[in-house]
Amino acid sequence: MKLDLQYFAENKGTGGASGSKRTSNKLQADQSAEGAHNTFKRDKDGHIYKYESFSEPRLVNGVKKFNLIKRFDGGKFDGTPGADHRGVPTPHINGKKIKGGVRPPEPWEIPNNPRFK
Repeated sequence: MKLDLQYFAENKGTGGASGSKRTSNKLQADQSAEGAHNTFKRDKDGHIYKYESFSEPRLVNGVKKFNLIKRFDGGKFDGTPGADHRGVPTPHINGKKIKGGVRPPEPWEIPNNPRFK
């Protein structure tokens, strides 16, 4: 799935445990989307550093359900790289259909962010 910024929908964290000021690190599908789409997070400089790609929705008991295809992890909000996953350094792609669950990103999967140059 080639990224098309026209279809990005921003989705901020919804908060952690009750009373916590920490935001969730998870992205969610945009329930107002009509089809396959991406959600993303921006870093302190306004650049995209995380995104998730979702498939066309399917209806389950009248509720729209999106299937997560892949997730790009480009590190942390402050620009630090974050943890390796199964020996693959950040940035990396996570996905259910990826052998071992993680792989390095293809060049076209990397957002236009100076930290990845």
